[in-house]
Formats: sequence, C-alpha cells, structure tokens
Amino acid sequence: MLNRLLCAAIACGLAGTPALAAVPPVTSPLAGTAAAAAQVAAADPLLKQAQVALTRLKFDPGPADGVLGAKTAAALRAFQKSKGYAESGILDTATAQALGVKR
Repeated sequence: MLNRLLCAAIACGLAGTPALAAVPPVTSPLAGTAAAAAQVAAADPLLKQAQVALTRLKFDPGPADGVLGAKTAAALRAFQKSKGYAESGILDTATAQALGVKR
C-alpha cells in the first residue's frame, strides 16, 4: 500500500513535499544478506528430499528447504564419508540413490 502511495506521489510530483520526504523507504530486513540470497534461490525438490533423508539418518542438514547451504553440504560430506564415497558435499547420483531420493 505504501509503495503505491509513494509511486502515486512521485508520478504527481509530490515526492518533494516534507510529509512524503520523511517516509523511509520500504526495505526487507534481510536485504543484502546471505539469508535473502537463500530465500531468493530456487528450492530444489530433490535436495529437499535428500535433506529429509539426511535428517532421518541423523546427519543434520539444517532445515529441509531445498537450498544447498553450509549445513547441508557438511551433512552430505559426512554421509558420503560414511558410505566410502568421494566427499564432495554435492547431491550426486550415487549419493541420491543411497539416500533413496527419487529423481
């Protein structure tokens, strides 16, 4: 709503009035943070399945959000190590199959 009012004020040339000049810009509290980047990143449904499987197997990937963050990569590496796989921290085909992730 506030954005529409500001846009209307700018279109009408009212943006320079003292009342509107005092209104701070609307920004997200997460703007410019890694959390914002993670929220913007498209969630991968396969990775989300893997996160659920890792949690079930007691490898803590953090929240099952489908985003490959530091905790998920660490959990994948730990799982891969337990299976004798290369510790890439990436959901490769062998790791996905071992976790029961359906591609």
